[in-house]
Amino acid sequence: MNGSLGGGQRQRQMTVGRRVISKIALMGLALAALLWLPIASAVDVTDLYSGAVPVPDQSETARQDGQIAALRQVLVKLSGTPAVLGLAQVQANLGKAASYAQRYQYQVLSATPEAPAGTPDQLMLQVTFDGRALERLLQDAAAPIWGARRPLTVFWLAISDENGRRLLGNDDEPGLIQELQFASHARGLPMVLPQLDLEETTQINISDVWGRFLEPLQTFSSRYGAEAVLAGRLEKVGSDWYGEISFQQGIAQAGVSSQSVLRNSFSGKAATRAELVEKMTANVTEFLAGKYAVVLDSSKDSEVLVRVRNVRRLEDYAQLNQFFSGLQAVRQADVRELNAGNVLFSLRLIADQSALLQATALNPRLQAVPGTEFSSVLEYEWRP
Repeated sequence: MNGSLGGGQRQRQMTVGRRVISKIALMGLALAALLWLPIASAVDVTDLYSGAVPVPDQSETARQDGQIAALRQVLVKLSGTPAVLGLAQVQANLGKAASYAQRYQYQVLSATPEAPAGTPDQLMLQVTFDGRALERLLQDAAAPIWGARRPLTVFWLAISDENGRRLLGNDDEPGLIQELQFASHARGLPMVLPQLDLEETTQINISDVWGRFLEPLQTFSSRYGAEAVLAGRLEKVGSDWYGEISFQQGIAQAGVSSQSVLRNSFSGKAATRAELVEKMTANVTEFLAGKYAVVLDSSKDSEVLVRVRNVRRLEDYAQLNQFFSGLQAVRQADVRELNAGNVLFSLRLIADQSALLQATALNPRLQAVPGTEFSSVLEYEWRP
């Protein structure tokens, strides 16, 4: 079964298979195809323009409603906040979801082994949209846009219910893992669960996770190449679920600006575990979007010169190129000068300079040289 999009050339792909929505793929970083870097940093969210929503059947009416729901999901994922759906220009275009769609397919989300007997499979509609068109829509609406590079986060979770208190590993409780994957996909937050191997289970106390003590978890989180760590508990009390989580991106170190470490804590209550997981994930992503999302303005085209000192290795140079080129506020990043460990970048901005300053402040390896933030050249010290 195929259908054309926009009266034109592209073909919709419709398939039904017994498979769950795949995990977010994590992409490596390379410079000039010469160097593969094992960087504990942000990763590319490869399904940023795809939404997946439940539908009752494959009828045209259900598909049209599902496309609108998927578009809403993707717009929230792109901006980092559901507030974008309240903008007049966005609301006016929600009904045009089909015109933004590039392809769609159906999938069957199978009931997990822990689901009650007789639980039916769930039909899902996955829609991939034209990313450039959606970014133009958000830009025209003066809405924030959060780029595809987002911090990979290790989720350390302790669960307490009628089965007792325990830690969640990546091979445990498929129902809960499915809920976490669905919530992280819907919000565009790359996540990984710990292996809970022998070393971790012997050295990590469940009370550390339950109490949201992040410091004991940092060492083990680094083995997953993650930039951020989340610790918390999900607890069933009576018929309701309660959650408390703490989030940290970056590691506080002596001599490193506290601006490069993001911390926050969240709590919530919900009638179901899935609803609580969705709420907690939304809290984290909205917090991060408040730091990283940028309002783009095509009328802006300014050049900012940035000099970074102490760049001694090819790996350092590669990471700087990747960092500046990947910023949402940067239209183009060029190297103007390379001399004796100092690199001078020319950055063409498509947003206010404050967006650049905020992004660099959140990079723990870039330390601003005091007194240069208002000079003709922004000066930074690189910390290998």
